[in-house]
Amino acid sequence: MIKTIPLLLLCLFLSGQIFAQEKINLFKIHSSQTSFAKRLSRSGIDYQYNTKKKMYYVFAHSKNEIIEKTRTRSFRVIEFIPSEPFESLRKTREFNKYQNYPETIERMKKLSTQYSQYLKLLDLTAKYNQPMTTDGNSLYALVLNKKQRRDDTEKPKLAFIGEHHARELMTHHAVLDTAEYFAKMARRDREKKFDNVEIWFIPVINPDGLDYVFNVDRWWRKNRTKNTEGSFGVDLNRNYEFAWGKCGSYSSEPNSEIYKGENFFSEIETQTIDALNEDLKFQYLISYHSSGDEVLYPYICGELNSEEQKYYYGFRDHLAEQIGFGKRFASSSGEDFEHHYNKHGSLGFLLEIGNDFQPPFEEYKKEVYPNIIKAADVILEEMNKQPFLKLHIIENSTRRSVSHALINIDKREYLEKEVRESNSNGYYFHRLPFGQYRINVKLNGRRRGKDFDINFNEGNTEFELKI
Repeated sequence: MIKTIPLLLLCLFLSGQIFAQEKINLFKIHSSQTSFAKRLSRSGIDYQYNTKKKMYYVFAHSKNEIIEKTRTRSFRVIEFIPSEPFESLRKTREFNKYQNYPETIERMKKLSTQYSQYLKLLDLTAKYNQPMTTDGNSLYALVLNKKQRRDDTEKPKLAFIGEHHARELMTHHAVLDTAEYFAKMARRDREKKFDNVEIWFIPVINPDGLDYVFNVDRWWRKNRTKNTEGSFGVDLNRNYEFAWGKCGSYSSEPNSEIYKGENFFSEIETQTIDALNEDLKFQYLISYHSSGDEVLYPYICGELNSEEQKYYYGFRDHLAEQIGFGKRFASSSGEDFEHHYNKHGSLGFLLEIGNDFQPPFEEYKKEVYPNIIKAADVILEEMNKQPFLKLHIIENSTRRSVSHALINIDKREYLEKEVRESNSNGYYFHRLPFGQYRINVKLNGRRRGKDFDINFNEGNTEFELKI
């Protein structure tokens, strides 16, 4: 006797198979309809408008899906680029220099060996006791620290991050190209630009997605989490805590390419990166994406403190001018650089590089790489522009450093509940003009803090505050 499979289970099985097999295609689209961008934003379809080419890059399973979800036919497909494993493209000279995840790790190892005096390779998954990704990968970082003495441990910190979105293959090259460029500079650092900074390079946030791009679907964006209804993946750059799911271009539908996840930090990858910044509290953070040649800044749905906005937006304008990029707000809430600023005090920017997602590699080297180097120079110059205010928070009775002490300068009012606190070693850095300030330090869980009046000047930049 043949047993009958319940209809519900059969439907679930079939839907899972369909989700597993569906691939993403790229549609380059022109539309003169003024509401087309809004329709795309509301549809849950992943897209980007290329201002230089004046067309929409739309990622969807089919043209019919675009019509159904935008509820319009008022567009024209200029070019259709179907999905295929990126590995098949690497057989050609145009694309054979793009590196997959194992090759990326190998390059990191070689750099850490070649520049062993300056670069160190770290397993972030192990360091922060995090689980491996769905497909069993770990996240890695290179750290550049030109140490001057044994106790030289606390410096202002800068991070370069790549590959949130799997198909954006230039971004992990941008991060490691910056690492190699800086390591070469550090060898002959006559101007001592690297003496007082520590720089972290995290080239791949999404190793599972990157593997999937090379082996299955070149246009895949998300990670490879198995969702409850059978689809795969969460958009890691919609999964951060600050303003998660509040505004912008995101979706609550698991099958969407911009799915924000069941909750903020639902994903191992974003948890690991947040653990890193919870520990270190980067002063500056650059998150590389593609494409568009734009500098993205916060907040898409929020308001900055007026004092911090002056400096933040001033540097934004300087950076954009120096590298010739446009400027705009984030695409959505839940993005990494907004979260890192809000929760960790990192002045973060998202840089959309290039004018395509996967250009021929020589095009990346010729047209995009120079901007990567310009951006690196501008940010390093900013890190060395003037000494940071450096606070060391110490518990008076025990003389121990106090981690995650809450800090406020001149009673600043933060409109989006921003958190400013010491790092895990009890240090806090802040970019300020020289002057007199009142610093309030409060232990977590305490109602009141303690005030300290300081005179921050060129000869007096470091302060030990006992609480």
